[in-house]
Amino acid sequence: MFKQINKRLNFNIFLQMFVLFTPLVQAAQMAIVIDDVGYRIKEDREILALPKAVSVAIIPVAPYATERAKDAYNQKRDILIHLPMEPKSKQPIEEGGIHIGDNEEKIRKLIHTSRGQVPYAIGLK
Repeated sequence: MFKQINKRLNFNIFLQMFVLFTPLVQAAQMAIVIDDVGYRIKEDREILALPKAVSVAIIPVAPYATERAKDAYNQKRDILIHLPMEPKSKQPIEEGGIHIGDNEEKIRKLIHTSRGQVPYAIGLK
């Protein structure tokens, strides 16, 4: 009998908590981010012709990184810095990426440099 009362009490507490906190939960959101922008003029133009809600991630060492960041900013797009990270599998990554053995100072410098190459970025991935 006590187990049944305890289960009912736990359920009631759960239900009250659910009702109390449900208004605080927001609807799920989704973002579309196109990676590796800044390498090819033609493809970059096609990407920047997509709806403005599509965000771009720009690799700082790409030849057109700064120019594309400015173009995306002028379109009021969200811009992310795409810093490649070395996988454990030792697969090669692009120049300017983060390597497993990099110390904190090197990573800080890389991020600082990247922010200069990709102006207007609101985040990093």
